[in-house]
Amino acid sequence: MDIVYPVGPGDRPWLRHSLRSLVNLPHDRVYVVGELPDWVNPDTATHLPTKQFSHKWQSSQHNLLTAANHPEVSDDFVLMNDDFFVTRPIAEVPTLYRGDLAMVIAEVTRLVGDSEWVRGMRESLRILTSLGIERPRCYAMHVPMVLNKTQLAATIRRNTELRSPGVAATDTRTMYGNLNAIGGSLATDPKSHKWRPAVDTELPFMSSAPSTWGGPFTARIRAAFPQKCAYER
Repeated sequence: MDIVYPVGPGDRPWLRHSLRSLVNLPHDRVYVVGELPDWVNPDTATHLPTKQFSHKWQSSQHNLLTAANHPEVSDDFVLMNDDFFVTRPIAEVPTLYRGDLAMVIAEVTRLVGDSEWVRGMRESLRILTSLGIERPRCYAMHVPMVLNKTQLAATIRRNTELRSPGVAATDTRTMYGNLNAIGGSLATDPKSHKWRPAVDTELPFMSSAPSTWGGPFTARIRAAFPQKCAYER
């Protein structure tokens, strides 16, 4: 199964260690969709260049649609973000969700207030409930996720058709998981945030944020993956 990284512009030092962490996940080819940092080895990581939009969620959806429409990407692939790390060997990527969507929105709103992420998730909730899904699950986990190309393309088209004017984007992972009834296991999101820099998780994954890239979290990741990998020049 291939691995797809949607990558936006700018310096992304965490991507280097995310690629190194793939030693813990059996996989076939690696695709970098969007921007390609100059230190990534183009002989081992296939670059699919795309147009980048002013809004990162729109760029991300366009990057995913590019992967879904590419004939050489495996029919099922693992979606990785550039700040995801596989912290120990696993045989396959589990399907995980972080709880009832309405409850997750309420929790995040209490922590950070109203935000573009919250508005996008509210739009996801509105669309999903309008389609008859009474209690949608939140799949906005900062962990790898297995996607099917055909189902992904259909999900993104549905997002575009049903999204309200003025809403930049819905959450593709949440829309995909609910529209395709993928099920999964309940888990706590392992992302390190500025309000929760220390991550205590039993999952084989961790995730950083720009605000937490530095200090103890980064030292732990760098110590875990000190050696250059095949995807670096």
